[in-house]
Amino acid sequence: MGYRSDVAYVIKFDDIETRDNFVTLMLAKNDKWITQALDEWLLGKAQKYADEIFEKLREEYDAYTSEEYFKDLCDINGWRFDKRGILINEE
Repeated sequence: MGYRSDVAYVIKFDDIETRDNFVTLMLAKNDKWITQALDEWLLGKAQKYADEIFEKLREEYDAYTSEEYFKDLCDINGWRFDKRGILINEE
């Protein structure tokens, strides 16, 4: 049994020079030094992208865990609490 994937990857470059440098590196990929340099470049790009994702997640987390968000959530759902912080059931 074999496996076939129709997944394609898109690499976006900041400019044409970077793209051309990448193509040159790919054409020379059998060279150990070139392969190492390419790996380091890709790792740097991946780390930058991961940092951007983390920052966006942190901002979203901070928004969802803010006191203001909780107050709005309580108002929307009609939740009320007693002085001890226990939810008051309004039946």
